[in-house]
Parts: sequence; C-alpha cells; structure tokens
Amino acid sequence: MAHDEASRLATLQEVALAVNASLDLDEVLAMILERACALLAAHKGSILLVDAEEQVLTIAVAHGLAPEVIAATRVPLGEGIAGAVALSGEPRRLAKGTREREGRTVDVAEALCVPLQVGGAVIGVLNVADRLEADEFDDDDLRLALLFAAQSAVAINNARAYEEQQRQAAELRALQQVSLAINERLDVHDTLREVLGQATGILRARQGSVMLIDEADQTLGIAVAHGLSDEVVAGTRVPLGTGIAGEVALTGRPRNLAGGVKAAGSQKAGADLAAALCVPLAVQGNVIGVLNVSDRVDGGNFSEHDLELLITLGRQAALAIHNARLYDDVSQRLDELGSLNEISRVLTGTLDRDQVLQLVVDEALRLLDCERGSLMLLQTGRGDEAYDPDQPCLGEAADPERHLEIVVAQGLSQEVVESTRIRLGEGIAGQVAATGEAVVLGPGQVDRRSSSGERSASLCLPLRAQQQIIGVLNLSGQRDGLFTPAQVQLAATLAAQ
Repeated sequence: MAHDEASRLATLQEVALAVNASLDLDEVLAMILERACALLAAHKGSILLVDAEEQVLTIAVAHGLAPEVIAATRVPLGEGIAGAVALSGEPRRLAKGTREREGRTVDVAEALCVPLQVGGAVIGVLNVADRLEADEFDDDDLRLALLFAAQSAVAINNARAYEEQQRQAAELRALQQVSLAINERLDVHDTLREVLGQATGILRARQGSVMLIDEADQTLGIAVAHGLSDEVVAGTRVPLGTGIAGEVALTGRPRNLAGGVKAAGSQKAGADLAAALCVPLAVQGNVIGVLNVSDRVDGGNFSEHDLELLITLGRQAALAIHNARLYDDVSQRLDELGSLNEISRVLTGTLDRDQVLQLVVDEALRLLDCERGSLMLLQTGRGDEAYDPDQPCLGEAADPERHLEIVVAQGLSQEVVESTRIRLGEGIAGQVAATGEAVVLGPGQVDRRSSSGERSASLCLPLRAQQQIIGVLNLSGQRDGLFTPAQVQLAATLAAQ
C-alpha cells in the first residue's frame, strides 16, 4: 500500500512538472485532464472554468462528453455539484447510484469534483467520473485529486497570465498599426479596411463592417466589410434608429449583444443571431457611422473588455475618416480654385466667346461629377445675340421672339443641340431665364415645368452680365445622385464668370 502511494505521488510530481512546463492555455488544460483521468483511473472528466463576468461555469475541456453537452453547459455558481464546489471551495465525492434530476430518475457514476484554487480564489473545478475499476473513489483518491488540482490551478493561472500578456501585446500592436495607417494614408477606404481587419483579428470575429451615415436619406450604408457577401454589402441600407446599427448611430451608445439576443427592429431570427458588438464612430460629438463585429470563432460572447477595445478602434476609425475628409475637402477646394483661375486666364486672353463657354461647361461637369451639360444664351427673332449692354434682355420678357438656344454642350446629341429652342417662361430653363431663380432637382424628381422627364439629379442656373440675365447653365446626370449646397454654390461661381 505504501509503495502504491509513493508511486502515485511520484507520478503526481511528474505530472506537475509537465503541466507547468507549458504556457499555452489550451495545451495545459488538455494535459491536466488527460493526466487526471489516467492518474485516477476515470473514463470521463472535465475542467470547468469560472466566467467572472457572468458568474457561471463553462466547460473548457472535456473527455467522454458529447460536443453538444460541452457547448450547452453553463452552470451558475452555487447550482448543481460543480456550481456548489466552485462557490464553496469544498470538494465533493459522489457514490454510484440513482438520483432525481428534473423529474427523472437517472443512473450516475461515481465521481470526484474538486476546486481549482489560486490564492484562495476558486477559478474552476476539476471533475472525474466513472472509474475504470469496479471500486469507487476513496479518501486517498480525493486527497490525490486535491493535490493534483492545486498544482493544476497554478499551471492554469500561469497560462492565463501569459495569454493575457499576449492579448494585451496584440492589442497594442493592432492600435499601433491603425495609428500608423491613419498617419501614413489619406485614402479612407484603405484605412477603414486596416481598422476592420485589426478589429476582427484581435476579437476573433468571423464578420465585421464599417457603416457610414448618408446624410441625404439618413441611412447607414456599408463602406467596408469582412465576411459579408457582395450582395449584402451593396444592398444594405439601414434607417437610423432601426436594428442594432441604426440604434447605435442614432443614440451614440455602444452595444454588446450575447448570442441569440435580438435587437428591436431586427429581421433575423433570434436563435440564429451570433454575439455582436456595435460601437459608434463619432467626430467632435457627431456620429458619422458605426463599427460592427460579430460571430466569434469560438462561438462565445464578447466581453466588456472586447467592447472597450472596439470603442478605441472606433475612435481611431472616426479620426481616419475625419482626416481623409479634410484632405479631400482641401484637395477639392484647390481643384476648384485652379479651375476658376483657368477660366479667368482664358477670359483675359481670348475674345473667342465659345471657347470660354465650352471651358465653363467642361469644368462644371468635371468638378460637379455630371454626365451632361449645356450653356444656353438668350436670342431674339432678329438673329441678334441676346446680350447687349445697351438693350436689357428682360425688358421684353413676354416677347414671343425671345428664346434660349444651346451655344455649347457636352453629353448631348448634335440633333438636340441644333433643334432646341425654349421660349422664356417655358420649361425649367425658360423659367430660370425669366425669373433669375435657380432650380435644383434631386434624383427621381420631375419638375412640372419640365417636358424632358429628367430623372437624374439636375441643376439649372441663370447667367448674368451687368445685372441682366443672358442665359442659363444646365447640368444633369450627377453621379453621386444629389447636388450638395457646396456644389450648387460652385456652379453659381462658374456661371458668374
């Protein structure tokens, strides 16, 4: 008997050295359970670790248990044998027999359940059950299990500390990479892809996206994505206030949703929903979009620490967007000034009217990203040019002889250019020439004064010289779908020149 005890203690010493030689948590857990089952001659075993945030035990590693049992097991502290041991720190030895469980009589094997403790704090429990031999676990087995658990708890704690250090180092590297991307790149999509890649990598998420607010229709669209199909990316438009992303964009408050939790307004089935994080992207207090990650590789939920990390990455992403937009704005202003200077240079260097007007139309189309444009001047039935400083055009606005003709154009057929004659007051161009008031139409809008049925965003501005209207500037087919106030102002400046 003494020899057998000495042999088991020697084996225990070897096992302790082995499990403390590794700092890989998964490897340590698997090794502990394998050696525990061998040392105590058990068919089955498991190690459950305490989730401090949710105050439950989850199975970290198991032997002889079905995968669905492992995935579904969540034992509140204080409930059941394992929960009671984790809460009290007192080991339990159970004899083989039958017991009542949830109204059913079940056969249970003999088992040992001992706490894994470090510094007086229980971090989990070690279970072994169903002896290979006919006899049940005795007091010597329990003492051996407690000694083994004490050594194992130290190994688990060391591996966890090392894993935490590695995680923190990885997070710092990710934040550093994002900071470098912000400082080195001015392309917002490249930077957002870097941010999203770091976020999904560090948080071990299968899916993620950066969504930006479209101020025109108050919806969120996907700017960059990870793990989503092209169809989903192209077709997603989320109204502010709808679903998780819409709620976060509207309120500015981050969300951490456990798996299966359905947000208000979500169209997905709750049982199919993976764990998700969604944080706002805010610049100077204004939310401009959201950063999402979901579906952890291990199937678990995200922690509050994960949420804090994503919030930090979200701040970095918002800064990248802000910097890129500032750069784009400055570049756009420089481009506009260059165009205005070029038009001024041509104005002072040539007497060819059509050359100047064609330049105005070309630059307007380029700067406002439009497909079609024309410049129309007011004509009379006598064949005179409309603009004469000594004979104001509007003095005889009701004269049926006065009309608009296209002088220069781009994107229009020659037949349209040659045949177009619009009387003052007729259609959009005629009304603009008669009233001096610009008309701006959004995509899909049709003005009652228009006979063309124009469906794309369009703009018609009056041309003035010496306080008199001499024609109109027409622009249409805006590729972004909508003219901004800044673009309308730019077109007005070009028209004035």
